[in-house]
Amino acid sequence: MNRTILSLAIIKTHWEKHQSDYIDNFILLLATLLNEKKYQEIEIENFQIDFMDRFGLEIPINPLITIFNRATKRKILIRSGGKFYANYDKLPEHDSSIESAEIERKFNNVISAIQEFAVEKYQLETTTEEIEIAFLSFLKQHDLDILFAAKDKSILPKVESTRKLKYLISAFTIYAYDSEPNLFKFLLDVSIGHALSGAILYSEINSFSGKLKDLNIYIDTPLVFSLLGLNGYFKQKAIIELLKILREEKANLFILATTRSEVDSIFLDCYKWLEKGNYELDKSSKILRYCHRNGITATDIEGKILTLDEILGSYEIEPTVVPDYIENKQFQIDEKDLKNTIVRTYKGIIPEFNIYDYNKEATIERDVKVLSGIYRFRQGFKPKTIKDSKDLFITSNTALAFASRIFETKENGSSFTIPTCLTDVFLGTVIWLQSPQKVVSLNEKKFIADCYSATQPNELLIKRYIAEVEKLKESSKISRDEYYLLRTHRASINLLETKTMGDPEAFNGETAEEILDNIIASIKGSTSEKLDSEIDNHNQTKSELEKVSAEKDQLIVKLLNKSKRIAKSLGKFIFWIFTLFTAFALSVNLFSMYFNPNKTTKVSLWIFIGLITLFNLSTGFNIIGFRDKLIKQLEKKIYRWLNK
Repeated sequence: MNRTILSLAIIKTHWEKHQSDYIDNFILLLATLLNEKKYQEIEIENFQIDFMDRFGLEIPINPLITIFNRATKRKILIRSGGKFYANYDKLPEHDSSIESAEIERKFNNVISAIQEFAVEKYQLETTTEEIEIAFLSFLKQHDLDILFAAKDKSILPKVESTRKLKYLISAFTIYAYDSEPNLFKFLLDVSIGHALSGAILYSEINSFSGKLKDLNIYIDTPLVFSLLGLNGYFKQKAIIELLKILREEKANLFILATTRSEVDSIFLDCYKWLEKGNYELDKSSKILRYCHRNGITATDIEGKILTLDEILGSYEIEPTVVPDYIENKQFQIDEKDLKNTIVRTYKGIIPEFNIYDYNKEATIERDVKVLSGIYRFRQGFKPKTIKDSKDLFITSNTALAFASRIFETKENGSSFTIPTCLTDVFLGTVIWLQSPQKVVSLNEKKFIADCYSATQPNELLIKRYIAEVEKLKESSKISRDEYYLLRTHRASINLLETKTMGDPEAFNGETAEEILDNIIASIKGSTSEKLDSEIDNHNQTKSELEKVSAEKDQLIVKLLNKSKRIAKSLGKFIFWIFTLFTAFALSVNLFSMYFNPNKTTKVSLWIFIGLITLFNLSTGFNIIGFRDKLIKQLEKKIYRWLNK
């Protein structure tokens, strides 16, 4: 098993068992090496080499001295005359063979599972060494998230792996998260071990210890989009988890007007292009590409825009503005120098960075305004601890945080101060280093989010894809419909990622047509399946509607029959009442000597009889017809009443 991965897993296991700090994790490894080597006198440079050979971790001299000083306090080492000696009487016994054997067993299971996954999903044969190196390369790729503020870049050895193999590690991790929790847990443990071991490189890590109460934290644009779910599910969960902890710590959360303006601008641009439906994917913003890939519509974006204030408010993120330039002139930094520092840093970190890209230029200008504003917030104060830092800008843009730190180091000299800009990952790390119970909740989401990001096609791959599609169109090798299908269908990007495993080199002139043919076939197959599904759904809906219609017809018949019965009974009742009253009226008037009615009653009854007679002569009215019409009218009214 790879010694570096084994060491990281041991560090995580030891930390979990003993809840020790990040330095004590290395005391364990130091004691193991001392027991094995039986040094008479310890030369730090030689020990550094032996440590690398034994554990696969590169520890610079200064951090190693920190570990030695801790070991001296524990009386594991004795310092005399500027030299270190092992105190074998006090050296704790540590047999790591059982622990190592268990870790190695787990890792072998992971290796076997990855190899099977690679063959089944990508028809890719891999060796154990290739997988080990790819995993370390994946971890090393994310070093800067945590160590942007450290002088030394990585505790991991230099390793080289291919994009395909790193993609494989990420894709497998996502699969394991969903289907193989035990395998995922091992990978997560190694990732946490990496974060724990990396902390030793930052000599000022203790300056970040302490409560965050009343600390003003300003969140960056990408974090807002993550909060809205537009950078993927797990990035959303990660930022929600961090915001929850920051609120528990009683920090104050803000979004600057400059940041909000950038969010609104990106949203409106995204809405415009999605509504138009015709955009150049290789020149699109990251958010627009995410929408394209995940089938998010202009209507969906409109909903996000309308609910943005409500969502920010639900997390107690308040709007604010940076202090005025003129009123805080004495605290103003050299913005031109800061911008130049950012550009130089981006060029060194981001291979495809192009300063002449208008969107990037505008973004950098906004970042400069924001960071300059944080300096004015601090009013020249240079905090030595995080609890005294007053104001912090938090971003997921590691390159920006790194550039900001370079600029501050130049401004402040060798004197350490808490940076004005931190990454969300770094802030999360210093929080969980103080609160072990928060380790899994923060790291799991961050780890899986990194894996999802690693499986997204990068700009270079998309550019090559679009260029090849254009070339095929110009050479009439694809139809106009196929061209638009490949340019606009979201499945094309998903299939591009799978076919190339995220590697632009896999998309070249020799293989492009074959890959594109597969994409077209897959999309058409998907479209055909979708059509068949829609037909099935239509037939099912039609059948259900016919069933509902039949049931409704039966109900109508029942209601009509019931209405007829009630109307007939009620009509007959009214008919007989009317008939009896008419007969009574005639009897009273014809045989008045027996009934002796008064004059008013008699006249009224004659008027009633006269009206009926007149109505009968003019309309053909008869009492039987009246009965039938009455029943019909009652039937309609009763049906409407029953059908409510």
